[in-house]
Parts: sequence; structure tokens; C-alpha cells
Amino acid sequence: MGEIMTGKLLALLLAISAIALTGTAGAGPIAEKATEAERLLDGGDAAAALDRLNEAMEIAWDAAPLIVRKALYLEQKASGFGIYVERSAPATFRPGEKLFVYVEPVGYGYGRDAVGSRLVGFNVDFTLTDPDGKVLFSKDDFLQVGSPVRYKNREFFLNLTVNLTGLGPGNYVSKFRLRDQNSEKSAAFELPFSLAE
Repeated sequence: MGEIMTGKLLALLLAISAIALTGTAGAGPIAEKATEAERLLDGGDAAAALDRLNEAMEIAWDAAPLIVRKALYLEQKASGFGIYVERSAPATFRPGEKLFVYVEPVGYGYGRDAVGSRLVGFNVDFTLTDPDGKVLFSKDDFLQVGSPVRYKNREFFLNLTVNLTGLGPGNYVSKFRLRDQNSEKSAAFELPFSLAE
């Protein structure tokens, strides 16, 4: 997890630093936070610098649409963020086998429950088509997934499971739409697969 965070932090630092190097005259709030982070880091206060970069990231996050950064088939359900075994491509399943889908959304909103805890949640619509786009099955609110979170977590993943009982051999496309329960944002993605004889 440290390597993932380090890589993401480095990319964010480089992007924000590039903005900051252009000067802050007329700069937006992200560039201003980056400039302040540079000053704090130069002054030896790395913790405060990271806090400013986190504030800049929050501004960008809130302004972004809902994005599916990663979506793929797995051998079994993921046990955590980035902790999974990807199914070899092209994805081929046996009749009756379940599809395990791993999804990393970004740009989602945060809600609150009755006691004030933060929540991340999605309604998931599902459509199954043939490769030509003919709809074989479709259901809105196929799944509802979510979790309470202590912080405004930006590393959040979904385990989606689809049961293929009754589907015959052939080529298919799974189409998903995530609808954020805490904003008006939504995002769609699709994954092709085959069922073997």
C-alpha cells in the first residue's frame, strides 16, 4: 500500500508542482495550495505540506466527474484495495461460473448516516448484451454497494458479482453503470467475456 500511495503522491506532487512553477498570479486554489505546500516543504514541515496537497486533491476530486479508474475480472473477490488476482485475458468462464468484477471509482461523493458517519455508496445498473449490442438482460439497481468510511477515503473499491446460471456458451459483454448515492455523478464501463462449451 505504501508503494501505491508513494506513486500517487509523487504523481500529484509533480502535477501540482508544474502548475505552481507557472507562477501564482491569477492562479486557482489548487496552484495556491501547491505553492503553499512547496513553501512548507522547503521550511521542513512535510506534514503540513502534505495537508495542503490533500486540500488541493480534495478540490480536484470534488470538481471531477465520477470516473472508473480500473475495472477488470478477477479469479475471486478482492480482499482489499488493489489486492486481487486478475483473470487472464481474454476472460473465459465456464457455464454457471460467477463473474467477479473489481472496480476502482474516483470522484465520488460522501454522505452521512443517522449518527454522522461518512458513507460511500453506489447503485449499480447491469446490462448483458451480445457483441453486436443486442440486450439479453437488463436491470437497474442490480446491486447496491457501499460502506461507512472514517475519512474521505480516496482508495475505495467495489466487488461486483454476477451469476451466469442459465447462460449458454458464446461471447457476451457485461455493461455496468455506477450511480453515486451521494451526488448526481454516474459512470459506465463494459467488460467483454466468453462462456466456454
